[in-house]
Amino acid sequence: MARGGGLGRPGPSPRSGSRSAPRPTCPTPRPLCEADLDAARDEPADVGMDEIGYADWLAAHWHRPDLDRELTTVAIMDGTMVAFSVALTDGRYRYQSGMTGTRSACRRLGLARLVKHAGLTRARRPGSGTR
Repeated sequence: MARGGGLGRPGPSPRSGSRSAPRPTCPTPRPLCEADLDAARDEPADVGMDEIGYADWLAAHWHRPDLDRELTTVAIMDGTMVAFSVALTDGRYRYQSGMTGTRSACRRLGLARLVKHAGLTRARRPGSGTR
């Protein structure tokens, strides 16, 4: 895997059989919801992610006014969304990472770094609304 030190240098290469996508291109956000729930399952929290249903996830995450779907990046492996980096922006200058996660079965493959780097690199481009 290539090692990119900064945003000005080449980023990590996708693992064999995986690819990064500039944004979730699914007909519904359900694959992102499933990846998010799996990635957060072992994260310490007051409320377990298993307790959050799809409608609640949509309201809390997908319908946020600051969610930037163009800068949110996902990694697909064998047709399954396995990692993601959610971008939150003000649509003008500010960028914040909402969550970067990898499904538990796909950790240690460099996928979180891949999607985070791709999203941040796109956010720096002129016209992205965050430069």
